[in-house]
Amino acid sequence: MKRAILLFAALSAGVGGCYSRPLPETCGVPGTLTLYWQNPQGGFQANGQLFGCDSGGVASVQVSVNGAVQGVFPCHGPAADGIQLTGYGDERVSVQLDAYDASSHHLYQQVQTVNTTACADTLVDARLPALAGDLTVGYQFTDSPTCAANTYIWYTLLDATRNEVIDEVGPASLNPKAIPCSSVIALQAVPFGHYTVTRIQEIQYTSATTYVSLHDTCSPQSFDHLLPGETQTVLVPPTAGGTCF
Repeated sequence: MKRAILLFAALSAGVGGCYSRPLPETCGVPGTLTLYWQNPQGGFQANGQLFGCDSGGVASVQVSVNGAVQGVFPCHGPAADGIQLTGYGDERVSVQLDAYDASSHHLYQQVQTVNTTACADTLVDARLPALAGDLTVGYQFTDSPTCAANTYIWYTLLDATRNEVIDEVGPASLNPKAIPCSSVIALQAVPFGHYTVTRIQEIQYTSATTYVSLHDTCSPQSFDHLLPGETQTVLVPPTAGGTCF
């Protein structure tokens, strides 16, 4: 019989249901493999940080051993974020964990080799790296195909999956002229997830410290980044006389 459930607390230890298989065990009790993805011991890695289920945007985790899917489990367990599998001897197994958001978007993956032990529990604190790919953020003016002379783009890009600003150029930046208008915004190895350009504008300096906005929108524009080499384009209307920064 094969079965698997999330980890529960029982007395002094976490005891869970399990995936089981018949193996010749000298002690008569199969070994177990416990996989934790609970922060801070385990979790989900992106943007140089370690996230938990909620902060990392993870709803479910698919567990595979030696290429066979053991099940897809809620990220949060009743007492701990993880799963316990049973039926293992003194052997070397390949474990793959794939994490998905609530829309079944594939966000994180870890593949590792684990040495299990008969008649005992093998504990693994899993840290799943984010799947990532290059991303180009394009911008298109709604009234003109080209930029004005000597203008620059200011914008803010929010990783909405993890609630972090991952790129921003504006008046307070070390180099507010980092994005000359008509140049591309090319970002490398951006974690997969949901993103929002929270604000974007084309500005022109009138002096060393003053500027006017020619195009701008402070209305958030969102998109999913789920493939390497994507280009996502946002629309920028003529200014109404304000600024987003």
